[in-house]
Amino acid sequence: MNDGFGPSIREVDLDAIVVSPETLKGGQAVVTKRKELGLCNLEIEQIEILDDRLSTESSVYEEKFKISSSNQRKQILGTRIAPSKKNKFKSESLIIGVTGGIACGKSALTEKIVNMFKTHFEVIAVDCDKLAHSAYESGSDCFEQIIQSFGKDVLMLNSVGSQEINRQVLGQKVFGDHNKLKKLNEIVWPEVRKQVKNIIKKSPEKGKIIVVEAALLIEAEWADLCEEIFTCIVPKQMALERLSTRNPLLSAEEALSRIESQISNRERIEHSTFVFSTQWDHDFTLHQLTKAFSTIKHELLL
Repeated sequence: MNDGFGPSIREVDLDAIVVSPETLKGGQAVVTKRKELGLCNLEIEQIEILDDRLSTESSVYEEKFKISSSNQRKQILGTRIAPSKKNKFKSESLIIGVTGGIACGKSALTEKIVNMFKTHFEVIAVDCDKLAHSAYESGSDCFEQIIQSFGKDVLMLNSVGSQEINRQVLGQKVFGDHNKLKKLNEIVWPEVRKQVKNIIKKSPEKGKIIVVEAALLIEAEWADLCEEIFTCIVPKQMALERLSTRNPLLSAEEALSRIESQISNRERIEHSTFVFSTQWDHDFTLHQLTKAFSTIKHELLL
């Protein structure tokens, strides 16, 4: 997303660029840029775009997101793309799962969700990453299983001299190795799910909203605990740049391995009721969220 030209200003052996009425200006910008770089001129071939909706047999992702206009894709963000599992809000809490890939901005989105919904409802926020941290703590069943499965070299001494899991070392062992990652997930996921269920069970009051932030909500099959699934997405390149900035000790290869070890945005969208993207500015993220909030508030208060 940060490279608006891509190969169009690097490839020498190009003769033409195909554009739609919507992308004509972009095509003209490519031609101008190539001239500045001393590359051969391109012919601009303009075509008309057919109806932006695909076959009714297409997946949710295809129908909702593979449409011709980037503006139309942006308009879909924050709108309902699948029905809620919720039937009677007045009888129990509403559980919203927030998910997305590494460095997609889901934590910042979750904070905005909590703050917005707090204006009308009582809200409980559940951070599954923090719950997972407790599963790694010394003395837990997960702690012992991790050492047995991955070796004592994943241990480190903390500030008070006690042993704890070095998650960076553990991450280096499992990311990029499907079998090891699967083994770690089999150890940690059931424990986190149990903790989430306990929190939900202890919060039975009417009219309450529980926001569960979980990067692995889909992969770990926790989606069944939620009635709304809010998915946050960004392009892979943006996620890589954010991850490298956030964790400069990661090599480019390690960062890419972590990104590619995840399920795709398409798979996440297939399970979602709302989709958001944080690739633009703060105000546009709020705009997306305001649309979703208005929809849910209207539905809940009917």
